[in-house]
Amino acid sequence: MFTSRTCWGLIIGSAAYAYCIFFYTTWLPTYLTAHRGFSLAQMGFFASLPLFAGMAGDVVGGLLSDRIMRRTGRIGLARKAVVIPAFLLAAATLIPAAVTDDRYLSVLLLAASLFFMELMTGPWWAVPSDVAGEHAGTLAGTMNTASNIAGTISPLAFGYLAQAGLWTAPFVISAVVLVIGAVAWAVLVHPEIPLAINA
Repeated sequence: MFTSRTCWGLIIGSAAYAYCIFFYTTWLPTYLTAHRGFSLAQMGFFASLPLFAGMAGDVVGGLLSDRIMRRTGRIGLARKAVVIPAFLLAAATLIPAAVTDDRYLSVLLLAASLFFMELMTGPWWAVPSDVAGEHAGTLAGTMNTASNIAGTISPLAFGYLAQAGLWTAPFVISAVVLVIGAVAWAVLVHPEIPLAINA
């Protein structure tokens, strides 16, 4: 499995996604209160908006990939045409979310970024089944391991930078990580080519 370019593209992409998504599950409330000045009550509402946007992205991404598959019959296109632009759009909305002076616009841009991050999850979690057959669980587990390693690093890095007063830096780093994920998917992932796995 580890001789496959697709496997490594999925590992890198999963790690890139998780590095960025863990901000929303760990630091978003603190970011909104400590840096953006929302009260606790306000934070409860505004912190939920990106999560609802992410749920919508989950559904839309799967529907969009399925629609492309039905229309073209090209499994590689059905996956990559959703995942790669989603990586790039998530990156493109993340930096403005960090640098704008308008805290409400910041929340909307964070919601947009999470929408695009989640847009890719349905199509890419389909790829283990596309390429690995009965070994799909092994490939998916490997992707999940990479995700959780990256997800462990992300909150530590954000906390260190936030403590230093560098509130924008984590978002710039995350945007770069998302672009790396897009490149990995564009260059390495080939959902139309089955993995040759000897069990």
